[in-house]
Amino acid sequence: MNRKKYIVPEFDSDTLEEDIAAFVDQADKLKKRTDVLGLLLVESHPLYKERGTNEVNRIQGYILASFEKYGFSLKLLPIALEALESGMSAYIVAASAKAIRGLKRKNPRLVYYLLAGINNIYYRDDTITFNSYKPKWPLEHPTSALKEILLTLQWLGANARDAIVELEVLSVSIEINSNNRKLILETIEKIQRDKNKEENCCNIEIESPINVSKVDYTKIKGLIIQDQDGEILTYGDFFRDKPTVLVFFYTRCENHNKCSLTINKLGKLQQLLKKLELDQKIKTAAMSYDPIFDTPERLKTYALKRHVSFDYLNRVFRVKYKQSMPQILNYFKSEVNYAGNLINKHLIELHIIDELGRPIKSYNRFQWEPEDVVNNLLKYLSKKPKSSLINTFRLQKIGGTLRNIIVPILIAFFPKCPLCWTAYLSVFGISGMSSIPYKPWILPILCVILFINLWFIWRRSNQTKSWIAFYLAIVGTIILILFGPIYMKKPILNIGLVLLITAALLNSIQINILEKIRNVAS
Repeated sequence: MNRKKYIVPEFDSDTLEEDIAAFVDQADKLKKRTDVLGLLLVESHPLYKERGTNEVNRIQGYILASFEKYGFSLKLLPIALEALESGMSAYIVAASAKAIRGLKRKNPRLVYYLLAGINNIYYRDDTITFNSYKPKWPLEHPTSALKEILLTLQWLGANARDAIVELEVLSVSIEINSNNRKLILETIEKIQRDKNKEENCCNIEIESPINVSKVDYTKIKGLIIQDQDGEILTYGDFFRDKPTVLVFFYTRCENHNKCSLTINKLGKLQQLLKKLELDQKIKTAAMSYDPIFDTPERLKTYALKRHVSFDYLNRVFRVKYKQSMPQILNYFKSEVNYAGNLINKHLIELHIIDELGRPIKSYNRFQWEPEDVVNNLLKYLSKKPKSSLINTFRLQKIGGTLRNIIVPILIAFFPKCPLCWTAYLSVFGISGMSSIPYKPWILPILCVILFINLWFIWRRSNQTKSWIAFYLAIVGTIILILFGPIYMKKPILNIGLVLLITAALLNSIQINILEKIRNVAS
């Protein structure tokens, strides 16, 4: 079949996993098969939605293993390295080791990840096969994660000399069976015998790139979050003023190399910041992937057990409303997928956020160390133009306040005559609108302005989930239109003005204050 004419199907949560496997088996018909298959590895791909974790691992593992014959690219390499460094599934670890053998060049830096893979599956290894997607027993061409890692070390040859000492220790372990011991000794011999070590001028890039979100900060700053003590605030309330280190996690995560280790390291990062007297200059935070299950009590207990400290600069969060979760995941380009309310796949994520709430540096997939994060923070603090950032933030804050309070009131007060509106900026001035000569062209303009005001208040009410201001604004607008320009009823007109002013003032109240009022009322 002509590769150019081969049509790539659209895979989603309804696609049978056997159909996906059949597509992988026929990928040699694709012109850019590595790129096409690579897209299917991304954790947020629709095909993984609503699938169980084991099914996701089977699909990803089968795709990864196919790269041994189809060819692997450096662009996709981080996916395999992450599985080796942090994975707990023998199938995924074995598949990642096979994928590496599809690279065009060998590199000594791969050794660290392969040895990490051995440690991760040491007590979890299993007999598997990649000969078919859903094999029947007895397996054809059986293998294991340890065997595939050792074969990859053999493939590296002289480039894997740094692994010899650990392999020698492993070979004398009483927990290794005779077949694996024989394979380990063969691997050591092949590495020692190989003389063709590659001189790599281009090292493998294992550091995550700067993750500058294309999502407008103004669309995320009003997102409502809740901390470990139950306090309600917005993203913009906390993630501002100071640089912040943010990690993602969830308490039901079963991979201790990911979420549990991430929160442990966050506690160590806090201690290091305090030791270096940076704890008042840097904030730390953690955000749950699982806002329904991870209540404030669960978040607090989970973090405290892992030595995380809490104060106004250091908190653990969840989004208050589940429907807001896609917004924050999109903002940080998080690769995560769900089966109902359960997370079936996610990455290790750490983001350094600037004073304006924007991600400027990310550690994705790979394990991070507190010392490396602190070094990047120190570089940022030494380079940033302090005055300009602070002034920008203050202007942004002042501008937002003026927009939320003054603009709605000005719109509510706008009189019939556009040339003399400043003369009627007060309630007393507006109450005398009926004395101004009527001009027919004013009514449409006034209506448009009032409806714009309604839209501003509706948007804010939708964020705060408090609709009192919006309802008052609707009534006030109707009164202004009916009893102002049309019937000129001054007493009733004043009622409409009071309602609009009240709505504008309620609209400007901060979200956390609103929540406290609700709690007191309830």
